[in-house]
Amino acid sequence: MDKKMIQDGNGLLVPQYFNPDDDVFEVIQGKDGQPIGGAAEWAVSDKSAANEAGALEKAAVAGSRHYISMIAVGVTAADSANAAAITLKDDETTIFEINLKSESAEGDVVIYQFEKPLAISAGKKATLGCAAAGAGCIITLNMAGYTVKTSV
Repeated sequence: MDKKMIQDGNGLLVPQYFNPDDDVFEVIQGKDGQPIGGAAEWAVSDKSAANEAGALEKAAVAGSRHYISMIAVGVTAADSANAAAITLKDDETTIFEINLKSESAEGDVVIYQFEKPLAISAGKKATLGCAAAGAGCIITLNMAGYTVKTSV
């Protein structure tokens, strides 16, 4: 296994290994899926207008890979006759999809805390989207994770 050390933005040395499947060096992860040093944690959030789809993006970073550890989607229940499709995309490819339909007057929320964070392809964006849920419904999107350098 090819290994190397790189210096992160804080000047710390971070161990990496060569991933032949993606032809890149990646930060070594512990058995819990969390990186061993050098990760930059982040969280992003957005809210749609009434009866509009919601979309949230973590922009691509050259030489880095995003890992998604949690998504949360909420929908108000003014008129949620339609199930809202929730998608998480690796650039333009859907990697996770579920439906959310609010059955209560208060609305509903879906929270997924991934046991092993979902990896986004190196140098690609992560997008969380939700289709419009009905008249008056507002979609709230949240996504959290971390980014690691895959090359110097």
